[in-house]
Amino acid sequence: MKRWMIITGSIFVIALLIVRLIFTQAANSREEKKWYVTQLRLDFSAKVDSVKIFNKKTGLVFFHLTRGSIIKQAEKRLNKKLKYNGNLRFLYFTKTDEIEIVTSNAALYTAGDSLSVNTDLNSIIIYRNGGEAARAEVVESLRGRPF
Repeated sequence: MKRWMIITGSIFVIALLIVRLIFTQAANSREEKKWYVTQLRLDFSAKVDSVKIFNKKTGLVFFHLTRGSIIKQAEKRLNKKLKYNGNLRFLYFTKTDEIEIVTSNAALYTAGDSLSVNTDLNSIIIYRNGGEAARAEVVESLRGRPF
């Protein structure tokens, strides 16, 4: 009887430790993504060229800069400092000098929209017809690989 209680108790403690480890890893990953975004130090405006939606929400937004600049190697340097996320990317550059982001809010964007991106504020503001149409967070547009 004692043996059964010791085995059950041990399994329970190990299960609790595993659950705690998973939650700690997830929290550290979220915090590191927020840190990553603020370290990008991007502040630019852009014009949406096209949007490609894969399902009801997720899609790609292609745009070109209208104000500001981007250092293409900044994300590569930041990825070397990541501990919990492996490899993150916010911007991808096409051969035609368009910039691409992936977003879980692709339905918010349409061709011709203006974007204002400020990573210090973790914000993407979408303007349409001279007014603000929607807001999104930069963190939601990060793509990551575990290696």
